[in-house]
This record gives sequence, structure tokens and C-alpha cells, in this order.
Amino acid sequence: MSDESSMTLTAKAIAERSRFFEAAYRSGDAQALVEGYFADDSHLPLASPPGGQQPVRGRAALIAMFAGMIPDMPGILLETVELIASDAVAMEIGRAHLTDRDGVVHVGRYAVGWVLTAQGWRAKADFFATDGWAD
Repeated sequence: MSDESSMTLTAKAIAERSRFFEAAYRSGDAQALVEGYFADDSHLPLASPPGGQQPVRGRAALIAMFAGMIPDMPGILLETVELIASDAVAMEIGRAHLTDRDGVVHVGRYAVGWVLTAQGWRAKADFFATDGWAD
């Protein structure tokens, strides 16, 4: 397989994980979100939540983090700006469009470090900031 077709398959698989993340987030199911998006605990997944909070590590902490975030910002749309990938790791940078309870959209930024696992591409590290990203 050529490098270009491999990158296309990787980009497609990661985009599918992002659509899964959005759907699980919007449904309010933090447990499904973490289980289907993040690598399992053998990979020590972590996320850095918005607002200058300390990063959290492990699925239980990630579930608690998202369960706390979703009620205030129940809508999300992820927009990939850049994706760089090799055979087993990838780095994605993008914009996150979050909708609060009042319907106001806030644009933040994110970076995800992806790993290829037995379950497919999963997030190993996820960084999010609400301070926006100018177009």
C-alpha cells in the first residue's frame, strides 16, 4: 500500500472516531465516549481539560471529567485542521465548536495524540482549550 493510500485510510479511521466522539458527547454518555474514543488503560490515556485544570489519566477519571463537562456544553463539532500520521501513531490538531446550554457556540482548539490499538485508532492524549482560534 502506498504512503498516500495508507494516510487516506488513517485519516478516514480517525475521522470516524471523531464522529463517534461527537455523537457520544451529544448523547451525554461519558462512559461510551471514553470507552469508544480513548485507548484502554494499558496505554495510560490522558486528557487536559479546559480552564487550566490539571490533566486526568485513566478511563475512570476521563469518564468523570466528561460527565462534568457535558451538562454545561452539550454540543460539540470537531474540525480537523492538520493530521500527521505514521503506521502506529498520529497527531491531530483542530478546532472544537462547542454549544452551551443557551445555544451559544464557542470555538476552542484541540490536539489529539492517536495510537493504533487492537481496537483501531484510539486517543492516547487529548488536549483542549477554550481560548479559541481565530479563522
